Amino acid sequence: FPEGRKQRRRSSDTKPPLGDHIGTNDIPAVVKIMKKTGDEVVNFADIVLKINKRNKMQSRILLITGTILDLAVA
Repeated sequence: FPEGRKQRRRSSDTKPPLGDHIGTNDIPAVVKIMKKTGDEVVNFADIVLKINKRNKMQSRILLITGTILDLAVA
């Protein structure tokens, strides 16, 4: 690995890295969180599954910005 980093696949060399996998600008709950914290850039966002105390899976939005890491209800 060059410089201690993983190599990208050749087919993805022309694609820009995309941290926002779900389009957070269209989700009102995420927009509200972003306005509240004053962040403008989403470093990473995706839908994840959380297992609650009754062993049921619940979908959540994992949101990582420069200042917060948050799980919002999807």
